[in-house]
Amino acid sequence: MSIPQRLQCPEVAALFRENHASAEESAQEFIALELPGRGAISSGKAVELLGWERVDFTKHAPRLRIPF
Repeated sequence: MSIPQRLQCPEVAALFRENHASAEESAQEFIALELPGRGAISSGKAVELLGWERVDFTKHAPRLRIPF
């Protein structure tokens, strides 16, 4: 999957490189973390999509205001 041209931004791409994550990986993580807060998926499904352990999710959830 490629990022549409209108979403490409050199400054953002540089931040992804600094964090050793591709834009696609970061976008997928953002979406998986955002959806439980919107009630679109359960936190368990988000954990599954992220490939995380439940404990990792519970560490990040309060900081991101995600119900778990």
